[in-house]
Amino acid sequence: MAAVEARSARPAAEPPASSGRRLNFGSQEIRNLSASRTNATRLADIIHFDQQARGDSLDSRHADVFIAQVHECEGTLAPFSVTNTVDSEVLPPLEFCYTDAIIQSTNVPAAQHPPVLPKGCSCDDDVCDPKHCECRQIGREFDPTWSNFAADAFAYQADGILAEGPRQYPGTTIWECNENCGCSIDCPNRVVSKGRKVWLDLFKTEGKGWGIRSPRALERGTFVLHYAGELLTYDESQERSELYEEIGNLYTYDIDTWWVPRQIYYQPFEDEIVAKAGAGERGAQALLARKREVIGAEYVKREQGIVKSEYTDDKEQVDVSSSEAEEIWERFIRDKISSRDEPFTLDAALWGNLSRYFNSSCEPNMATYTVYTSTRDFRRPLLAFFTTRAIEENEELTFCYSGQSQEEAEEMTDAVQRDKAIEELADKPVGQEVGVNSKLSAIRCLCGTRKCKGLLFRNN
Repeated sequence: MAAVEARSARPAAEPPASSGRRLNFGSQEIRNLSASRTNATRLADIIHFDQQARGDSLDSRHADVFIAQVHECEGTLAPFSVTNTVDSEVLPPLEFCYTDAIIQSTNVPAAQHPPVLPKGCSCDDDVCDPKHCECRQIGREFDPTWSNFAADAFAYQADGILAEGPRQYPGTTIWECNENCGCSIDCPNRVVSKGRKVWLDLFKTEGKGWGIRSPRALERGTFVLHYAGELLTYDESQERSELYEEIGNLYTYDIDTWWVPRQIYYQPFEDEIVAKAGAGERGAQALLARKREVIGAEYVKREQGIVKSEYTDDKEQVDVSSSEAEEIWERFIRDKISSRDEPFTLDAALWGNLSRYFNSSCEPNMATYTVYTSTRDFRRPLLAFFTTRAIEENEELTFCYSGQSQEEAEEMTDAVQRDKAIEELADKPVGQEVGVNSKLSAIRCLCGTRKCKGLLFRNN
């Protein structure tokens, strides 16, 4: 995400900073949050130690090392460059360790494979047939959006671009083939798992820190990158977010797209209603049929490429049809849902890839798709960025940090609240947030697009 001015990381052996110094992501206090950053000396620490010893700033040598590290970690031949025509800064502060993987926190439980899902397909050809591929069929069985797509097509075209169906429904859940499948790496149902293919340029923007752009034109539906970082529990993400607010920047991304809460909360709830009512109970069956019909039909395409469904984590949004169903819901939440059942969070502050430099926009040109590759654990998808329209040469690549449309957020506020928030943020550093009302907080938006509202909202 957007970079902010901060100092580089210090050697792991250096003592904690004295009180009063502004925290940054290289501070010992912050790195202590991650066992994987404190139990070993990393390249970011060595670079900073070298910088301190020489008494100079990052230079072209460090840029060469960083570019080489990106290529080594990604394992692809996709071009990558660093450009700054704004000032003399060669690189953003190297306060994080580069990885293209998901680093699991020690508090995150082991992945669980849902018994109802195949680990891979049984196709015996290098290229799967979408009519028979089990990975393709998962979509039709578990994600109602797929009922709108052609039955004889994968989520991708032969060239790796999103097919027309998923392009029309940004945020679609995709199940790719993987190493457990009978097909080969040439199968058209493997795109995100192959990694980045497009040329990305890390560049210094005017007024927004560092960002990512594409030196070449891209088609609509092109896979750009997935979000990498540390996988955290709900409690860990809350603890880190409080400290990160002192720094003035957040790199946390909650894995709470509509599909994940549905599997954690509503699917077991619905199953219990059916079990309670009995298979012959028309009311319960009709309720489930109606809800699934609604989910497939009521997606709302937003200008930001965000989709909305009936399912949220709000009890009020659950369409219960009787007091008995209401009782089941209350008991289900009380007895079965805890913080360990909450969706996980990805944190790119201490570990991450180039996606941490994507800036937010009120008119983004990318959307996040939930993609399952090697794991089928409902709470562990990859968050993959695809373009939502054609991208021009050297155009910055952006998405909406808030995860909701500005129109939705404005429905939860009024003009007085928004004006007051903008006024309060004017005197605060970029990245600092203020409360708008009991449901929303906001930070200053610097996207500068036609439709920029001046605020970037997030749910409290």
